[in-house]
Amino acid sequence: MSRVGLPGLPTSRPLAEALPAVLRTDDMTASFVDGLDEVLAPVLLTLDNLNAYIDPETAPIDFVAWLAAWFGVEIDPSWDETRSRRTIDRIAKLQQRRGTADALGQLVEALTGGEVEVDDGGGVWTTFDPGAAPEGEARTDVRVTVTGGESGSQVPTVIQSFLPPSTQLRFTTRLARSD
Repeated sequence: MSRVGLPGLPTSRPLAEALPAVLRTDDMTASFVDGLDEVLAPVLLTLDNLNAYIDPETAPIDFVAWLAAWFGVEIDPSWDETRSRRTIDRIAKLQQRRGTADALGQLVEALTGGEVEVDDGGGVWTTFDPGAAPEGEARTDVRVTVTGGESGSQVPTVIQSFLPPSTQLRFTTRLARSD
């Protein structure tokens, strides 16, 4: 999709109004500044409406794919526009709770549409010695199991980026049961 300035766009901040009175009366200066207004109008209007561009619900659809890349996600070609927008919106909101088991489950559910089970192991340990091995039997892996839904190749990569750096991921999928 191409975005170009439309001729005659109004500017939200005319430069001539910022000129000293003595320059406003000069015809050459007024013409020059009017030309700058015409060039800057699309930029200023875009900046004035920036929230609409970064909100997945209102952004142009090609921008939604760009927003998805911010989170390491590629829009699945099989998703319709509504699902693409809702999935990226949900992922963006989950970033506030990044690293929690609940948010991780919701992330995987948004990507796969399946039933998700997250077992985070609960293992936590600290040390002041960089590179020290964990003490005791604390399990620091996260096991994510998806039943049904779609399991794209990007899901494990997106999950890993959502986890703390030292966490190991075990990701499995199960076919949906047909009862």
